Amino acid sequence: MRLNSRQWIPVAGALTAVLGVAVFVHVLGLSGESGTTFAPYSTYRADPLGMMALYNALDRMEGVATDRYIGDFSELPLGNDSTLVIAGASIGPDPVPVLDVLEGFAATGGRIVIAFYPIGNDLSLEALDDELRARDRREEEDEAATDGETADEEEAKSESDTAAPTEAPQTEETPAKESEKRDEREPEDELMDFGPPVEDLSERWDFEYEFAEPPAVTRLARLDEALPVEANLEGRSGLYFVPPDEGWTNIYGKTAREGEVTQVGMMERKIGSGTIVLCSDAFFLSNEALRKNRNPELLSWLLGGNRTVLFSEAHLGTRQQDRIMTLVRRYRLHGVLFGFLLLGILFVWHHAATLIPRRDVPPLPTAATAAERSHQDGLDNLLARFIPRSALLDTCVREWCQQFQHDPRLQQVRQIAASRGISEGKENDLVAVYNEISRELHHK
Repeated sequence: MRLNSRQWIPVAGALTAVLGVAVFVHVLGLSGESGTTFAPYSTYRADPLGMMALYNALDRMEGVATDRYIGDFSELPLGNDSTLVIAGASIGPDPVPVLDVLEGFAATGGRIVIAFYPIGNDLSLEALDDELRARDRREEEDEAATDGETADEEEAKSESDTAAPTEAPQTEETPAKESEKRDEREPEDELMDFGPPVEDLSERWDFEYEFAEPPAVTRLARLDEALPVEANLEGRSGLYFVPPDEGWTNIYGKTAREGEVTQVGMMERKIGSGTIVLCSDAFFLSNEALRKNRNPELLSWLLGGNRTVLFSEAHLGTRQQDRIMTLVRRYRLHGVLFGFLLLGILFVWHHAATLIPRRDVPPLPTAATAAERSHQDGLDNLLARFIPRSALLDTCVREWCQQFQHDPRLQQVRQIAASRGISEGKENDLVAVYNEISRELHHK
């Protein structure tokens, strides 16, 4: 059977729609498998920028329990025998409540590993340099403008003193100007007070960091020969820490010819019964690094001998949302959910079919409801039930005569009824007699 031109159009449209849906599902499946919808250095990503390889490797190890932390940092558990890995973090100020929680995690025996996002690969260093230069340029322009305004004010003041010495200079500002200045200051105060207080890690934990233009590959050397880690570490970031004076132990960095440490790429510090490790580059944790140049001794040292490893996903934007199924799993309400499901099935079954076997019964005639019947219908039913047919006309005549006793037509109606034999109980044509009486009554 051949299709004409009109039939080909819907067939081609349907095939195009099916092909489009198939391509969309395929692309969505690929993105879901690789995890590219998540941020870099997420354990959900299987591409070179992710950390799924490290997560799966630790998850397969005996005696090590791994998990992804997607909750709020305020709900972070105690750090007993646990390691928290925060990879891909951004350098800069952080909320003070978050820093308090992290310090509490480390103080209770936990180990925190913070590896910052590599700066330099995505032109972040150049953008930072441009921003600093633009800020310096704005400050110079503001200083020049301030100096010019000061010179103009001094010149105007000198001219006013020489031209009009009798006039006293006005030093007091008008209330309108004072209110305008107050209005200009209020928005700045509101913006400064908005949100939780923030604090820089360097000020909180007493260290300094700087930026340098990194080469394609940065080689960091082991600074403490007693540590059980690899001798060299490959990096890709321009961020480095200034060698701290005290409190920190340098792990990897660069040294000068005289042996003096010039740049630090990884360092460790004790807080309470736990430790904090800062890494200027998170590249060594990525899937690409584990494929090309893995560092098993360093990774084992980072765990600190703990049996629980938590990989933070909350700082990367993956947060837990308390929806219905999440609450069901959290509070183990599976039985309640199954009970409601069973109750719903029984409710539908009860309204769809009765539990008693049905019988084929012919439908009975149903009487009309009271809303569908009038008062006249009720009177008719009452008369038909209690008055026989033969006595119907006699009863009507008797009731009429009783109601209209002084009517001059009373005797005539009785005569018509008596002549037709109604009073004798004879069953005559009731309609004919009724019509005759009606004509007699309405004739006059």
